[in-house]
Amino acid sequence: MHRTAALLLLTLVAQPATGQRVPDAPRVDSSGTYFGTVVADPYRWLERYTEPDVRAWYEAEDAAARAFLGARPAQAHVLRRLAAARQSRPYVVYGYTERGGRLFYLKRLPDETGPSLYVRDDGGTERRLLAPTEIDAASPVIAGYAPSPTGAHVAVFYALGGSEHPHVRLLETATRRALDELPAHVLGIEWMPDGRTFLYRRYRDLPNDATFGERYGGLPILVHRLGTDGRTGGDAVVADPAALGGDGTSLLFVGPVDPASGVVVAAWRRETENRWQVVSVADAGAVASGGPVVWHRLTVPTDSVTSVFARGPWLYGVRFTGARMGALVRVPWAAPSRAAGTSGAPAAAERPDWASAEVVIPAGTFDFWQGGGLVAYASDAVYTIETTDGRSGLFRTTYSGVREEVVAPFDGSFADPVWEFGRPGVDFVFGGWTVGDRRFRYDPATRRMEERPAFYNPPDPYDHLD
Repeated sequence: MHRTAALLLLTLVAQPATGQRVPDAPRVDSSGTYFGTVVADPYRWLERYTEPDVRAWYEAEDAAARAFLGARPAQAHVLRRLAAARQSRPYVVYGYTERGGRLFYLKRLPDETGPSLYVRDDGGTERRLLAPTEIDAASPVIAGYAPSPTGAHVAVFYALGGSEHPHVRLLETATRRALDELPAHVLGIEWMPDGRTFLYRRYRDLPNDATFGERYGGLPILVHRLGTDGRTGGDAVVADPAALGGDGTSLLFVGPVDPASGVVVAAWRRETENRWQVVSVADAGAVASGGPVVWHRLTVPTDSVTSVFARGPWLYGVRFTGARMGALVRVPWAAPSRAAGTSGAPAAAERPDWASAEVVIPAGTFDFWQGGGLVAYASDAVYTIETTDGRSGLFRTTYSGVREEVVAPFDGSFADPVWEFGRPGVDFVFGGWTVGDRRFRYDPATRRMEERPAFYNPPDPYDHLD
């Protein structure tokens, strides 16, 4: 939202209330247990949107809000300014990524409530791959996508009817053809480097009041190959929480697969604990083929290490032992062989000595715990967006620990880094109080911020204010 429109909206809602009656919401005894603490949740019944009493309450709230806002003299003025601000930019582009010579991105037009997925091929011709109305008449929200490394296929994630439970549609990029070969309730997709296989989980279809652990705890990782029918249960299990030291309450994840590393990293934790318990690694080729897969343990709970990834002869991770914000460290390592062993038991003897790890970004420099969306692990360096004494800065730290601040044209705010494992530099949004946010790319070869082409930054009269 534009700053001017936001200020107008705040002015409107800050006016004193009239005598309009706002309906009360009855309290119903309900609770949940989180991290060992029982938390009262007397309004959980309001999550049952399809029940008549819940719908009636929401409709009464809506009527009260409309009556209050309609009585405000400033409402018409605010709505006009909001409409003008929304229509000022021809479109908004975000969430873009490049795969196999194709540029994928989410794009929203001024009169649209949600984005569509688009692609630009080598020639630069834009094609819309999927619009919300093509999925369902209720106009679901496209929440994200995952293109294959070759760009030949893309998985699109969307939500229906306000639900937070994800759905996936698998598309062939060239033809927009949907591939009906996935089972229901697929959760997350991580493509393998071959572009023909990917990893995923299947969540349990349970009522809305089910806990996170009941829906997602103990789920194994499966591998799917394009062209095979995964609906019949033929996809192989390549990782299971119990086999990696967890149990039925453990939440198992796999990280993005870096083609240069040749390995897959998996980690699990329990819903009631806020740190990763065990991180393991396996040969990517063995995982892609469906096994047998030997997982080698990289961490144990006392290591308190997360975000593990391989880069050449080094293994990197964020260590929280004695450091609330975390520190990026590295240890020497040798990637496991695909043929090493035949059992599924982790090889504890190969676990690195994290206590003796070399520090790359010291503790207290960047908040790895809260700032996961403000760090980029590009091929040349780690880029972090940091705020010090109220000032935003972009910092570049090489993988050996050499650190420098990127010189910006003026004091402004950095946000939304976009990066690739195999590409140097980082894209980001940068703007100021009187200069609208623009998309830039930092090129380490020239050591300069370069504004991205007009396609990424459509003109807007609000971008420069006198």
